Amino acid sequence: AILEALDEKVEINIMHNHPALNISWPDKVHRRYMDCFKAAIVRNPFDRLVSCYEQKIKDEKKLKLQGFYNIGFRVYMTFDQFIEKVCDDPFANIHFQPQLPALMCEDKILPDFIGKFEDIDSAWDRIRARVDLPLKKLPHINKTPKRGHYRKYYSTNSILKVKNTFFG
Repeated sequence: AILEALDEKVEINIMHNHPALNISWPDKVHRRYMDCFKAAIVRNPFDRLVSCYEQKIKDEKKLKLQGFYNIGFRVYMTFDQFIEKVCDDPFANIHFQPQLPALMCEDKILPDFIGKFEDIDSAWDRIRARVDLPLKKLPHINKTPKRGHYRKYYSTNSILKVKNTFFG
């Protein structure tokens, strides 16, 4: 949405269904955009992992296409087995990596504003208010089909594993 407001060409990555921004290193972003307003949206890791499990692991085609099969994930895995594997190596795949390292450079948080995915409309309104761009309403792309609340997926053990891995 921001790239479109800047009249930049947006190429959709078919596999992931979102723009490829080619921003790979926070320190480069920090140096180049130090004086600009920077914003990020983060997602509750508990909900994010359920979404990953439902979208990427339980779908055999996506499991293989997106490299999950190559790192030991299988369609028949239970959610607890999935969590165990994720927590053994949380940096094995971008879809479940901890979000904090991507927001930091030299022990400093880069964004001026961090919104929550769970409250994305409000966060987007705050971003729109801070920038001088004709930003449209944020589209909902790559929507997961209806599923139960993320809390229903977790056992006591998997809650502890996620807390220890993603919240230190």
